[in-house]
Amino acid sequence: VLWRDRFPWPTSDGHKYSRGHAVVVGGGVAATGAARLAARAALRTGAGLVTVVSPPGALMFYASALEAVMVLAVTDDEAFAALISDPRKNAVLVGPGNGVTETTKARTLAALSAGKACVLDADALQPEIIAEAPKPERLALTPHAGEFSRLSGESDACPRAYSGKIGCATVLKGPFT
Repeated sequence: VLWRDRFPWPTSDGHKYSRGHAVVVGGGVAATGAARLAARAALRTGAGLVTVVSPPGALMFYASALEAVMVLAVTDDEAFAALISDPRKNAVLVGPGNGVTETTKARTLAALSAGKACVLDADALQPEIIAEAPKPERLALTPHAGEFSRLSGESDACPRAYSGKIGCATVLKGPFT
């Protein structure tokens, strides 16, 4: 396996922060499923800590469904930027269930500007954000076919060529991912 030697296996002297702290930007009450799945996936793949940040009205939906995941209500974009400025928080996922809104745009730009490892999914995959935002060294876009067409502006674009053009990894979601 190509990645086995690079995988950050737990060590006996390790602790939760040595495994990374992932922040998942969750959506409102009507759209919590994808963020909950992402938070669980982050834990399963080895994150030491996972925090879902959400609008205050959705906090209890996340808290009641996620054991071992911290939840935090974030009321404004400045509070979000302050949260992810913590150097111990080293990975951010923005997009699932967030809605295509100014808040999503602001949080996506804050995540990209913070220099953390970032995954942009769903509603964070806005062409104008990708075009204008700084690109952290570790950035992955995870569009499905429709989102990818919207991002690339072409219905038959190649994800590999698009990745090379914008300077990040693009994982086209489908039956093989």
